[in-house]
Amino acid sequence: MKIVNAIGNIDDKLIESAEKSSRKPRRLWVKWCSAAAAAVVLVLAGILIAPHLTHNNNSGGERVYKYHVNGAESNIVWPWKYLTDGEKYRTISLDNTTYNIRNCRIIGDEFLGETIGDAVASGTDDTTGKKYTATFKVRKIKGIAPEYMVAAGNDKDFYVYMVSDFKDPATVGELLENYNLRQNMRLDNFTECYGYDEKGNYSIENDSYIWDVLTGYSDAKLCSDDAFNRDGIEYLTFCVSSDALGVYKKVIYISESGYLETNILDYGYTYYIGEKTAREIIDYARKNGRKAEKVVYEASIDGTLTEIGDGYVLIDDSILCEDAGKGRVYKVYTDDIRMRRCIELGNIQTGDIVSAKYDGDISENNEVSGAYSIYTGELVSGGLVIPE
Repeated sequence: MKIVNAIGNIDDKLIESAEKSSRKPRRLWVKWCSAAAAAVVLVLAGILIAPHLTHNNNSGGERVYKYHVNGAESNIVWPWKYLTDGEKYRTISLDNTTYNIRNCRIIGDEFLGETIGDAVASGTDDTTGKKYTATFKVRKIKGIAPEYMVAAGNDKDFYVYMVSDFKDPATVGELLENYNLRQNMRLDNFTECYGYDEKGNYSIENDSYIWDVLTGYSDAKLCSDDAFNRDGIEYLTFCVSSDALGVYKKVIYISESGYLETNILDYGYTYYIGEKTAREIIDYARKNGRKAEKVVYEASIDGTLTEIGDGYVLIDDSILCEDAGKGRVYKVYTDDIRMRRCIELGNIQTGDIVSAKYDGDISENNEVSGAYSIYTGELVSGGLVIPE
């Protein structure tokens, strides 16, 4: 389940046999927003990842290509010195309480509260088996009690850690209150679904009403089994993220049959909020939702690697375009250690067809920040490999 949990959004039916948990009603649940179900299946099979046909940027909107890039990300077990602190130290111990890292995304300073102590951070070098420890500062996350989550790290970067032996939220109220969801999460993007079919993607400017409705039914109890069945029913899938909670593009389902189901804590939790409550939320979302683009799990810059510079690479996407004259050259910054390790250890050279993943922005001058991975691939059109 380690690979699936890192990638997510594979249909529940495909992993039903692998879902095991020693503590019911938890269910190890890894469904994402709708961007990458095919990608997961292919990665698990050890073949290719799904193509990135387009990406959004600030300088020219969405790019639509004639060809796309298929490629396998490197399966290298990175040496210790090439790991981020979050990748190195997955566990911390503070006052006899153990916390596990939520993900390796850095939490912003705006979410950090007061310092509450120093923790022992532990990690293992997978290439040598050597164990390491370090001292991390621990700070509160604003609005979250340390009995649930804390932020820990060095003076530069902090990561979200969750208490390892946490109690399942017994009611919707506990879920909302313990993790301060109203403050830390936006219900502003959703997909309207029927059964396993998507009917449209929408955005909402104001989600206060939805939180009000859920708060009004906060005593809804956690179901003892997986009671939510999508077959033949209407439901909304909200795509949610929260830097404060270490949540990145997870989902909250609201079904016409009266269920709320979510994987924001990585395990699946299902609550019966009632058909009337669910209908209020669905009707409000439909009335106030505006057509929107599908939320993309990962954005990428694809094309030919034309230069490897000091702290950057240049990627030309002309080879992907119907008209090569409309191609663009992107300057992708490589200050992130995860980019540097791909280049230094991944045998990437100029002239290669590459795909660089990023979660930052693209400037008007086609400068890309927030790049964290780059790998080689091949041009594909309609399932056929295109000779370079």
